[in-house]
Amino acid sequence: MKQAPAHRGDGSIASADRDAAAQPGPASSVEIVLVAGNAETTRAAFAQGVPPAQTTLGSGRLAGWMVQARGVEPVHAELAWDGQRVWVRD
Repeated sequence: MKQAPAHRGDGSIASADRDAAAQPGPASSVEIVLVAGNAETTRAAFAQGVPPAQTTLGSGRLAGWMVQARGVEPVHAELAWDGQRVWVRD
């Protein structure tokens, strides 16, 4: 299932693709795609069997996923993969 891009008030856009059914719950894989702004990496993929992981997204040097775009704070959001779901804390 492809979810529509999330448009934010700061001009940035994020999109997520997942291959699970429309029902909320665990997915076998999740991909987060950067569709606006500049970054060395434009995709983050997570799949079952991949160990839990956590990173930050932001414009600062300390962010795990550095994204340069208007309105993106130095540490803008946290991304966490628990082995079944991706959690985003803004």
